[in-house]
Parts: sequence; C-alpha cells; structure tokens
Amino acid sequence: MGLLIVQISDLHLHDCPHPLTPPRCAELIAEQIAYLQRPNESVCVAVCGDLVTKGRSWLYESATAFLLHLKAALGSKPEFVLCPGNHDLDSESVIRRAFDGFQHTFWVLGQSLKFGEGTHVARQRTLGLEFVVANSAYHGNYSYGEVDRVQLEAELREAAASRLPIVLLVHHHLLPRDDDKCSAIWNADEVYRLALHYDVALILHGHVHGISVRVATHKRCALIGAGSLFGETARNTANQFNILRMDHARIKKVWACGYDAGIRAFRTNEVRLRTGQDLRRLGWHRLSSMAVWKSWRAK
Repeated sequence: MGLLIVQISDLHLHDCPHPLTPPRCAELIAEQIAYLQRPNESVCVAVCGDLVTKGRSWLYESATAFLLHLKAALGSKPEFVLCPGNHDLDSESVIRRAFDGFQHTFWVLGQSLKFGEGTHVARQRTLGLEFVVANSAYHGNYSYGEVDRVQLEAELREAAASRLPIVLLVHHHLLPRDDDKCSAIWNADEVYRLALHYDVALILHGHVHGISVRVATHKRCALIGAGSLFGETARNTANQFNILRMDHARIKKVWACGYDAGIRAFRTNEVRLRTGQDLRRLGWHRLSSMAVWKSWRAK
C-alpha cells in the first residue's frame, strides 16, 4: 500500500490577515491530495514546526483550528505527525524551554508525544513508518538548531529494530545557507551520519521558507525542506507545501505546491529528485565555525 505525505511547515500564524485564509488553504490542500491520491493510498500530514510566530499562546487556537479543518477536509482519516520549531517556544512561560501551546495543539489532534522536561526526541509509529521526531529548538535559543545526539541515536536504534522505514522529522535545516549560516543545525554532520547508519529513508525539515530537495549518494536518504505556508517566503518562492509519494520504503515522487494569488489556487509541479549527491560535500565543512559561533553566543 502506498502513502502520500503532505509536508507543511512554518505556518507562522499571526495577527495580520493573509490573503490565503487558513480554511480556504485547507480546502485547496485537500483538492490537491484528491487529484493525486491513488486507490488505497493513505495520507499522512507531517508538520515541520513554527505553527505560530514568536510563541504567542493565543495564536495556537488558530493553528489548531487550521489543522482540524485540514483533517476534516482530507476526509480519509489522515494521520498527523508534528515537531516543534524555534517559534513554538512559549514566549509567556517562566520556563524558557517550554512548548506548552504547541503541546496543546498536539493533544487536540490526538497525539501522545510530549516534548520538554528532558524529552527532546520522540518516536511515533504510524501507517507502517517509524517517525523519529527531533526537537531542534529544545535548547531554548531562537538563533540556531541543535539535536540531542544521545536521544536521537537511542530512538533511531529502537526504530531500526522494528525493520520499518524510518522518517526523521526536524524543524531546522541541515545544510547551511550562504545567507543564514548560523540558523542551521550546528551538529548536522552527526545527525546525518546517524541517519545513514540507521538507514533513514527520509529527512523532512522546514525553517528555510523555501523548498529544498536532495538525495544522498550511497544510500537513498532523501532530505526535503518545505517552504512557509502562511509566513514570509524566500525570494521568488510562493507560499508553499510539498506532497511526497512513498512506496516500498523510498520516495518515488515529490510535488511542490506553490500558491498563485492570480488564480487563487496552488500550482503543483513535480520536483526532479537530484540523486548522486554526497550531502557531506554540500557545506558541512562550515559547521565547525558554527560551533565556535555557538560557544561565543553562550558566553
């Protein structure tokens, strides 16, 4: 049985109105899924963090309403998997590293994973996949991403023992960008090596507000980033989400769906999977300088 993954990220719901309203957006996403979905193909919605802007608690009501609307619009009992982002840090909590608003949305959707209180990486088994969800904002700093290596390896080891395909869900990106090097996961090289060691089939992330697709060389580990659904987008990038087709434990197709305000609908374009790339050669040599930057910021 095949699977469609709807990858959305960086909702960044805020008080300012957006021309693409959340209820209409949910309906348009459902229309795209209905067009692409094959008979007996399941649907999973993977949310890569930043449901709101700056952790404002009153905005989670809107984020929850959108996700519930999307769940109803899809109509095929979709599964949801969510990870927190740096903007999901609770701005009103006396505990700097709290994710209370995000956690409430999680529970309303019927999810049982809990972040905080020492839990930075969790695992959710659904639709024949092992989702390993890593909170890359657990350290409480908006400026960079970091994954708890010890907890990640423990959860990947347990996931691998099930012999089910593994999907790693994280908010921050792994490959540094020239325009924003320091906001990537500073220990991304460790994360990627663990992903390869445990034969992770797919790594999903957000944060960059633009689509990014890479496939590793010697093992087909796809690294796919989604744009921002409602927030500000990267240059020449529309408000966007991705649709991924998985079959036999690997990614078969990726569609990037960008909002066209002229027709008030999403345009869907198939993205060519660029195989044969060694991700370790695409910028992680700069991560050592990021570690120095992190140490400097901590002083």
